[in-house]
Amino acid sequence: MERATADIIPDCLIDKIVSYLSFDKAAQTSILSKAWLLAWLIHPNLIFSIHYYKDMNIVNKIMERYRDGKIPIDKFTFSILMSGSREVFLVIDKWLGIAVQNGVKDVVCTGFFRTLYPFPILTSKSLREL
Repeated sequence: MERATADIIPDCLIDKIVSYLSFDKAAQTSILSKAWLLAWLIHPNLIFSIHYYKDMNIVNKIMERYRDGKIPIDKFTFSILMSGSREVFLVIDKWLGIAVQNGVKDVVCTGFFRTLYPFPILTSKSLREL
């Protein structure tokens, strides 16, 4: 039985290829094989669009996986299109804290609340752009 073409590429090369893809394109590669799925699960550029509280729970789980696995984050992009309540700000603080712990260099935040959010991570040494 022949090996699938996707399985003959070394894992380190797959990781490098996936790191150059957009988050969405990297997700699409995850169906190719287990190696591609694992590469997507450690993608260094995270992009989230949060519209509902259930979306926040999904992002929480992903961010906790990155924290627990000490997975590097180069760019953290998120858009929140819901009310900017204190609870939402606490969750954003948690995400940004994890991103900073994991060496984030670029943070992109969009949403209607951005002028009210204090951005406590402005003192981060690894951050290049906000």
